[in-house]
Amino acid sequence: MRYLIGAAVVALALPCGAMAATFSGGWTASANASDPGLVVSLSSASGAVNTSDLAVGQSYSFNLFRIWTDEATVNRGEDDQPQPISVSFAFTDPVVSGTTVGQTFGERSLLGVIQQGRVVWNGPLTLSFGQGGTGRMTISLSNGVFNSGVGGLDEGATESALVRATLRYDQAPVSSPAAVPLPATLPLLAAGVGAIGLAARRRRDKAS
Repeated sequence: MRYLIGAAVVALALPCGAMAATFSGGWTASANASDPGLVVSLSSASGAVNTSDLAVGQSYSFNLFRIWTDEATVNRGEDDQPQPISVSFAFTDPVVSGTTVGQTFGERSLLGVIQQGRVVWNGPLTLSFGQGGTGRMTISLSNGVFNSGVGGLDEGATESALVRATLRYDQAPVSSPAAVPLPATLPLLAAGVGAIGLAARRRRDKAS
């Protein structure tokens, strides 16, 4: 019985372990849709995010959209100038939001023989959540090349690039101290204390 009460005390003394988390919410995207700059199209401007249960250190990857241009050539001094592209994330579980940004532009190489579009993201988006902002996740988006052609762009959606997002669960939020001790362990602790007291009384009765 002493082992039982000892186990209960240890369970109360230990902090709550980080449980797996599910991240759910949505995203919206915006890109350059008119001159100047390379005009691009997206297969979707919004979508949902619903991860499976993630443990700290695990990642979840999902498709965002395909990107392409309907322009036939990269005009020097205009289409090769970087234009902004962004994806905003708004989570309802946990409640947190943020925006990651990047650029789209046209490229010319070998004196214009090879032409293509490119999307490049500035870097991972870090979002803090939970009590005191102690939880943390990062979202990274994939770069890509689209509509690569010889002597011009191979325009149209069939030559698009796929942009994917990877959500990584970096750090679990700190649990509130009010959550300790756990209610489920209290009956176990009380039963153990009572059993030890009863055993001590019986030993005293036998000794007398």
